[in-house]
Amino acid sequence: MFLFVLLLACRPEPDPAPERDSSVDTGPTSTSTPTTVSTGWDCEDLPGRMLEQTDFPGHANEDITIDAQGFIVGADRFKNLWRTDVDGSSTLILPDSGVDAGLRLMWWNGKLASASYQTDAIWEIDPETGTRELLVGGLATPSGIEIGADRAIWFGELNGDRVQRFDPESGELSLITDQLLRPNGLTFNDAYDRLYVAATEEGHIYAIDIDPLTSEVLGEPWIFVANAGNGIDGLAVDACDNLYAGWWSAARIERWGPDGGGYELLVDKPARDFALGNWTWGNAELGWSPTSIFAVKFGQAQIRRFELGVGEKSRPGPAPL
Repeated sequence: MFLFVLLLACRPEPDPAPERDSSVDTGPTSTSTPTTVSTGWDCEDLPGRMLEQTDFPGHANEDITIDAQGFIVGADRFKNLWRTDVDGSSTLILPDSGVDAGLRLMWWNGKLASASYQTDAIWEIDPETGTRELLVGGLATPSGIEIGADRAIWFGELNGDRVQRFDPESGELSLITDQLLRPNGLTFNDAYDRLYVAATEEGHIYAIDIDPLTSEVLGEPWIFVANAGNGIDGLAVDACDNLYAGWWSAARIERWGPDGGGYELLVDKPARDFALGNWTWGNAELGWSPTSIFAVKFGQAQIRRFELGVGEKSRPGPAPL
């Protein structure tokens, strides 16, 4: 608990959220999983609130992902890395892993990319062998992390005010922008030609346009959602190209349309209950509901499933083996 409080103390005090009006359950797995907007989702008639919510045991203190074997992977508050299966059973895969920030599956090799506050570095973790390898160090509190269609790791540095791109194949580290204050959560749109970034200090969500073939940045960052709130942590995009944001300071999930309008408040619980900063979408082939998100409950040894009624954005490469 002391470590969790210490991490929260390093973050800015968020603005208060505006006033607006269990057994293990991994959700249905028979739903087909479309990968693009054109595959059949009724994007004009999505549920305005989460359809159902269920909790199950799991290790998730900051971020989680589903690995290539179908386990939800996350670290506890002591940074031990665990796998949790669809029955809620957990297996330790790497003690003292250093995982205390963003975590994503590297879909082409089955390994995990991890950002670490503790080591100011990005690591590659092999969940099969329980080993890790340093990819890039000397950073300034790397936090949010995303995998691009170019197989590069895109991440924000909270204390460096930078968004950077690291290519694991070439070892090249490229500066994307240093114009955003405390960039945290980030995600690509469905076409992987736009990167969304939550600037924690400013309270805005920015968009950075990208050439998907060359990974070249096209112009300066621009405000996609103004005054979204400085408690925003994780970002995600669904198959209809809607943008979602979760708060590290409250049990709050919000959604905006592809043009930044059509705001909807999907989850709004008192901050004393729990916080919902990061999550992963389910995958039907691996046993998890493809129309649900599985969210970290900060400070609790639980994962919460929210049924959304829509799947995740396109995968940039082949599905996990």
